[in-house]
Amino acid sequence: GAPVEAGEHLRRATAFAQQIGDAGYLAQTRAALAELDPADAMHPARALALRGAYEYSRRQQSSDHWRNAFEWARSRARDGAHAEADALFRECLDALERLRGQLDDAQRYHLMATAAPAVQYIVKSLMQRDQHTAAFEASEHAQGRAILDSMFAHQPRRQGARRLRAVNAGGIALAPPTLTEVVEDLAASDTHLLKLFFAEERLYAWWIAPDGGLLAWDASESRPALERVIEVLVDWNTAGANERGAGMVRTPAAAPAPAMGDPPPFEAARPEPAAAEPATPVGAVPARWPVLAEALARWYATLFPAAIQTCLAGRGGQLVVVPHPAIFMVPFAAMPMGCADADVLGQTWEIAVVPSAGCWLQLDPRRDVDADLRAGLPGSSATLPALVVGDCGAQSVTTQVIPGVAGSEQTLWFGDLRGARREVDEVRRRLGGVVLRGRDALKPSVTQWLPNAGVVHFATHGHWHALGDNSYVVLADTRRPGHEPGSNALFGRDVQALALRAELVVLSACQSGLGGVHPDSYIGLGQSFLIGGARAVLISLWPLDDEQTTRFIDHFYAAIGTGGSAAAALRATQAAFRDDPRSADGAFWAGFQLLGRPLAAPGRRALATPFSGPMFCGGDVNWPDSSPGDELPLAALRGLRLRFDQAAILGRDGPTVVAKR
Repeated sequence: GAPVEAGEHLRRATAFAQQIGDAGYLAQTRAALAELDPADAMHPARALALRGAYEYSRRQQSSDHWRNAFEWARSRARDGAHAEADALFRECLDALERLRGQLDDAQRYHLMATAAPAVQYIVKSLMQRDQHTAAFEASEHAQGRAILDSMFAHQPRRQGARRLRAVNAGGIALAPPTLTEVVEDLAASDTHLLKLFFAEERLYAWWIAPDGGLLAWDASESRPALERVIEVLVDWNTAGANERGAGMVRTPAAAPAPAMGDPPPFEAARPEPAAAEPATPVGAVPARWPVLAEALARWYATLFPAAIQTCLAGRGGQLVVVPHPAIFMVPFAAMPMGCADADVLGQTWEIAVVPSAGCWLQLDPRRDVDADLRAGLPGSSATLPALVVGDCGAQSVTTQVIPGVAGSEQTLWFGDLRGARREVDEVRRRLGGVVLRGRDALKPSVTQWLPNAGVVHFATHGHWHALGDNSYVVLADTRRPGHEPGSNALFGRDVQALALRAELVVLSACQSGLGGVHPDSYIGLGQSFLIGGARAVLISLWPLDDEQTTRFIDHFYAAIGTGGSAAAALRATQAAFRDDPRSADGAFWAGFQLLGRPLAAPGRRALATPFSGPMFCGGDVNWPDSSPGDELPLAALRGLRLRFDQAAILGRDGPTVVAKR
């Protein structure tokens, strides 16, 4: 807002660029200076400066190449040269991909915070000209991309049927998926896909059928209804937090006297409902669910065109939803298909939510490596059918609100959970395996057993944080002199550092599906478990009722025991709760959602033939003789099979396998 002062600084910068002879810096400062002048008067000068900055950065392959390519593309688009602009937009996205591969997590976060608006502009430009396929593929560069990067760099997988490219410093990066790759996967699993993406002030949607049919539309008219849904959900979760909502709002239980300075334990002094009477939903406002149901019905009516509504109401099957930032808070299975008391979407559809189409492809069971390649896992070498953690008792948890920053400590009190105690017993009876309850649920023990469990169940308190990977579940009480803050909590960042094999993780804890908005995604505990290697995660979107949650989980595992998928079990459980007067209120069932790829029965391999090609983790391969953008020759590396304790260097004579340090 201070153009005169900005102009003075830019003129000094231009003079300095001339003095040191930096052509790229000179072109950038001239372009920025031209932007301050009226467009009509300075258009030729601005275009010349933008083109000069772009051409210089392209020759140098500098880190600002993507930005200069975007600015020059936008200038050409304004002039109506759309074909040239589209080619430049693709060059911008390719440059972004090359740059991402050489950055660490913090640098990548900053890059995407800067680049996300540019990608959104590209998607908007393409959608406005009905370039729906190109827009879909462009959106994958800025939707869940950080999560996919972490999954690729962390998880060993069969790498066939995908495009891997070299980036700077010999690194390997996974290219965003094409629409063709997505359609091939949907056809193999007979699944539909709904993708939502914010591009500046617009909301765009894509609907992809297993037969390859694509329908894309501008859903911006539905934004007011969506904003109302988010408003209700935020109010619900905020109220839950104020009700001692660091954890679940549950029935009373005896608790030890709080330590000096700790807040008193919360006791929800409500009588248990009679068997024939409907229960009172969590939170003191009984009208919360009807308000949310009405808001969801309005969003459904304005979001979907008539053709999609007809398909949703008349077909049923498997549906994967790719939301964008805050839309992760929406309980899609509970969306009424009409008025607020109409049939809901989850009545006929098995629904999974994923950060991106690329993440969906990464979770395909056909990419799983052979068991013998998992040698070198930390912790126990035993293979567990299940790990059950919970019943951790009343306690306080002290954490650093900003990790690693002394003085940012926050202490929250969590009451005892009677329902969780029974839940642990019931899950143990059904699943077997290792149970860490009460004082045994220590963080070192939990992280030791986690990598080896096929199913993981947490029945404890949960706390979500605006820094998504700072969200946590509560573990055993470790309050003793000198204990580290957060030693009795398992954080999202802890999970991301593990190497999991779990087919299903159940986070039976309040608000375990909430997190923080990332520049290109939304990250919380659920996404952290996906990064760690879990196939699917059952999460909750608001505070839970203790007794009803125990009933819900019992019904859920009973449904899985019949041989169905987690998604089918969730659909059946939610249907049973809707039909029961004691639990018909959506507060008891609608908040559960599955994140990841839960559309196959846990522990069962996909019937389709596994992908061919090498087996390795993207973070364990280096290609020093490559140039950025080179495509990895997967056919020549088909026999490469790296264990967890191995890495490979790709040379002209083939790969050299070395031990990891």
